[in-house]
Amino acid sequence: MNKLISTPLGILVTLALSAPTHASLYNAVVAQDGSGDYKTIQEALKNAPQNDSLYTIYIKNGTYNEKLEIERPNLYLIGESQADTVITATTASGTVKDDGSTWGTTGSRTVNINADHFSARNLTIANGFNFPANQEKADDDPTKIKSTQAVALLISKSGNHAQFKNVSLEGYQDTLYIKSPMNYFDQSKISGHVDFIFGYGGALIENSQIISRDRNDVSEGNTYGYITAPATNIEQPYGFVFKNCQLNKESPDIPENSFALGRPWHPTTTFEDGRYADPNAIGHTAFINCHIDDHIYGWDKMSGKDINQNTIWFYPEDSRFWEYHNKGKGAVNDSNAYRPQLSDQQTKQYSNSNILDGWTPDISLPENSKLQGEVLNAAMQFPATVEVIDSVGQKVISLTDKKLSL
Repeated sequence: MNKLISTPLGILVTLALSAPTHASLYNAVVAQDGSGDYKTIQEALKNAPQNDSLYTIYIKNGTYNEKLEIERPNLYLIGESQADTVITATTASGTVKDDGSTWGTTGSRTVNINADHFSARNLTIANGFNFPANQEKADDDPTKIKSTQAVALLISKSGNHAQFKNVSLEGYQDTLYIKSPMNYFDQSKISGHVDFIFGYGGALIENSQIISRDRNDVSEGNTYGYITAPATNIEQPYGFVFKNCQLNKESPDIPENSFALGRPWHPTTTFEDGRYADPNAIGHTAFINCHIDDHIYGWDKMSGKDINQNTIWFYPEDSRFWEYHNKGKGAVNDSNAYRPQLSDQQTKQYSNSNILDGWTPDISLPENSKLQGEVLNAAMQFPATVEVIDSVGQKVISLTDKKLSL
């Protein structure tokens, strides 16, 4: 028979024993068909204990049409599968609410992380606003939305230390909006076109796919979009850092040199002497050891308003935009495009520990990790076969001695 042992981060250890014992990996299970504890994620959140303990919610496959506000720390969402466990809402900035007002960019988000130490893995967070269909409407069509920003995931200032693995973020304009300084993504997918990773916060994004989406509303030769739009404060050393990522295009129809790595966002801010583009938002983005497809041409400029509400331009040369040892057709540009490269010495400052200010995300086990424990069953013979199953079904089978050294 088997004994199931739950361990941190949803690891399940199956041991050959004489009688079965079961321990749940999750605090709550959500399933639309009623087979779980709750039918909606919102219900599970509502019934979570109001303390700082780790609370893990397993979400079975399905499309959950919910706008979620995460206000409890140490919450962990685990989906049954990355592609088929989908959290989505269909709200753009210009979508009209019941009271006649519009949602705005921040309000358009599907999920808002507003508490510390949130984790998610093996699911999709999407904004289902249909940008292509909206753009096909005539300009005088009253149903056409002019403000098309539609955020899938917002990490608010109070949502620091969020971490994601095997998560897909899907949208078009403004897919991922980050306000807090230290967050982590591993083996994930982020898709969009205009400024689809943006904000004045920061994130380390590793081993992930950054997917630029096709458009039907851009004339030939014009820019399709911008991967990042950082508004990093000059006092903050790191904004968006991409390591070992794949910068791909959604369709082979997307032309060469149609997307920028990023452009500097200086958000309109209220100061004592007026309201104008923040001069201290000296954006930071770095792409390190990434593979870049041919849709990328470099960096670009972005406009803002001065104190007199005149249009002014901010240029990549005045920002903190960097690359290092990138490969692929989009990493080499024969034009005179601005493509500053980090030196080997400068790259030493881009350790994970420096980027995350000493915080170590634990959603991905480090290399050469060991699972340790003790088997308390005198009838077992060693070495014994142990099967380790994580919370998304990945298995490792190994021989073990009595102390469970794998």
